[in-house]
Amino acid sequence: MHLAGARLEISGKTTILTGSGDDQVRVAGPGPGRPGVLGNLSIDTAGGNDGVLISALHAGDLTLKVGPDTNTVAIGDRTLNGQPPTFLGPVTFAGRVLLTAENGNNNFAFRQVTFSSFFHFQGSQFVDELVPPSFNFMNIQATIFGGDARFDTGAGRDRIDIQRPDEVSEVGSTLFFGRAIFDLGRGDDVVNVGHRDDATRAVVFVGRVTCDGGPGTDAIRGFSPVGAIVFFRGHGETSATFDDAQETVRRFGPTR
Repeated sequence: MHLAGARLEISGKTTILTGSGDDQVRVAGPGPGRPGVLGNLSIDTAGGNDGVLISALHAGDLTLKVGPDTNTVAIGDRTLNGQPPTFLGPVTFAGRVLLTAENGNNNFAFRQVTFSSFFHFQGSQFVDELVPPSFNFMNIQATIFGGDARFDTGAGRDRIDIQRPDEVSEVGSTLFFGRAIFDLGRGDDVVNVGHRDDATRAVVFVGRVTCDGGPGTDAIRGFSPVGAIVFFRGHGETSATFDDAQETVRRFGPTR
């Protein structure tokens, strides 16, 4: 399903329901200088191995739910599943954002995105020991979180990379202006912030950062050179460790 083109303007709410099967959804304007404009956007992919690309777009609220199986979500200046980089450009959501992932293996990528208000990611919930654990991988680059940001990874083995290079070149810096809450739930989870080789790509937390590892072995790692990760209001961990052995993090204010 492709909702894209030279003139994409919808003032009301846009709802996309793909149903079962392997589906591809693309919502995009013609490019960085001419983004599409939507009101609120709701996408529910249900079952199947699905892909969602949102690019070159200004919109209000976003409600995005991916069903079980294997899913890929790319928001911003990203490609999807090796497709040509057409209709790519920055994305802004002025309203609240809720991303929900059911049991399955999911990849989320944000690149040059502005989430102006509250952001919430909700991973899969624990059912019972007979249900295989899920895996959520999230890569965040050059993204602004204007309000509070909450990451509830849920059950399974999950990983969040903030301002770390992946298969495409790294860009920009990532800024959290509100509180950042990482509730890692069950399983062995990792949050990687920055990387060792680049001091120009910063991660800045203006509000306080709270990490709750929950059951399992969890780690939050700061990997950037000195000054590239900044905490203005400190951070605190419960049932998790913060790996800062290389003294790579600048702190402003209390650390606990």
